[in-house]
Amino acid sequence: MLNFKESLNRLSLSAGTIAGLCGFFSFVFRIPFLLFRYDLHFGGDSGTAYLMGLHILNGDRPLYHYGQDYNVALEAYASAILFKIFHPSIPLAGSFCLFEWSAAVSLGVYLLIRGTDKFHGVMGGVVAVIGVPYTLHYIVAPIVGHPLGVILGMLILWQTFFLITSGPTLARLFLWGFTAGAGFFMQKLCAPHIAASLLAFIFLKTSAWNPLQLEKPLQKTAVALTGALLGFFPEIWYRLHHNVSNNLIGFADPLSMVKNFYDVFRSVPAYFDAQPISREAEAVYFFLQHRHISPGGPLDIFFIIMGFTVVFFAWKSLKRSYVEKNAPLFLLASLIFANMAMVVPSLQAGGDFWNVRRYLYPAAIPLSLFAGFGWACLIENHSKKIQWAALAVGFLFIGRVLFHEYTLLRSPDELREIRWVIQGMKEEGLNRGLAHWGHAYIIDALTDEQIIVAGRDFNDRFPEYVPLVSQADRIALIEMKTDPLEKKISFAGNDYQMDGSPQDDEVFRWIPYKKINLKSGNS
Repeated sequence: MLNFKESLNRLSLSAGTIAGLCGFFSFVFRIPFLLFRYDLHFGGDSGTAYLMGLHILNGDRPLYHYGQDYNVALEAYASAILFKIFHPSIPLAGSFCLFEWSAAVSLGVYLLIRGTDKFHGVMGGVVAVIGVPYTLHYIVAPIVGHPLGVILGMLILWQTFFLITSGPTLARLFLWGFTAGAGFFMQKLCAPHIAASLLAFIFLKTSAWNPLQLEKPLQKTAVALTGALLGFFPEIWYRLHHNVSNNLIGFADPLSMVKNFYDVFRSVPAYFDAQPISREAEAVYFFLQHRHISPGGPLDIFFIIMGFTVVFFAWKSLKRSYVEKNAPLFLLASLIFANMAMVVPSLQAGGDFWNVRRYLYPAAIPLSLFAGFGWACLIENHSKKIQWAALAVGFLFIGRVLFHEYTLLRSPDELREIRWVIQGMKEEGLNRGLAHWGHAYIIDALTDEQIIVAGRDFNDRFPEYVPLVSQADRIALIEMKTDPLEKKISFAGNDYQMDGSPQDDEVFRWIPYKKINLKSGNS
């Protein structure tokens, strides 16, 4: 075991090269999900993000994602550029999100190597590269902002590390402030990274950084704040000129805080492959089926225990890194606890498990890194029994993750009935329709808007779809098979009557309708 450690530490590769390789393998490892199984996580939000790329390509210039005023549309602009160079495709749009995630893995591995050595860094990198099935939900399909928040946050930690270890030059302070301000403007999920950086600035003292003995502290603080203000300025401008509907900064009521606190502990297993609901496809059938949050068997319980052991190990590492003034480890560990602490009072989490689990996403990479770090620490133990036990647990964990990811790859097509609806509409000669907004935007995306389906219940994201659908003489209604069958429906001031037999599949059905109050006066 020790020979293996010494061999890794003697590698001629630099920390940056090893970190870059981990990021590369993180990308490559997820290519099958990106190219062949994006359907596993392609829902209404992903459909919206993909369609935004098409609209940007055609001249639209949104600041935020459609229907929001807090997530900057950077990923949609990246998709539009890729569409311009190549051609529109869902995997191509998702590739930028996967790139963001993989780059964040690289930065995390780099910090771990700088805080430990190559052996511990590589072991942490192996776990981070493989990840867990839950992390796939946001990184292999176009999605609203989650990967962007992770990469921006890791950039903030990376800059903080160099400020503390190399010294607070005015250029570094300004760049850190700008990245933090722009990061918080573009994606609020990087808030825990900013908090972890501030904790490091306050509590760490190194030969290059001492918060109590800074030369010209007011000047340096002003430079950092100026950078932050410039980075955040687009949101200030937007809020001054628009009515903002989403209040993201605020505190939950006491009861919701208690529920958030409880759900933090329920959510941690999602990041250790120990929660059945977090290793399943999360797309069109997700909310149509009963989902289990509780452990699915003895191995789930075992890895829940392992997960909280890793959290405890991260806490011990946080305290030790404070004493040893180890900036990289302090940053990675404090990110985990800053993330947890910020979720508890969150107004947006609102005592809802789904939100809490999602808002812990910034801690996903450091949790994986500390799992590998702890694994490496046990492997280098002088006790042979502990070494072999550590190897067994590590390979069991990785093997189980690989098995569950393979199971995902082999699972049924999540979009199979949506594709069936599209084919049926084409055969019927229909290119307009109505559906629940999430299903509608999936159809619009899968057909590159050759078929336009408007949301029967929600059209804030694509209001232009309403007149396009209402102008058609015949439309399709796509709904759940269990919904009451309506012989007549109304939409956008028009009435329609059933114009054919309902077509049923396992869950969905679609029905052709004909307009009965044409504006010309004919029926």
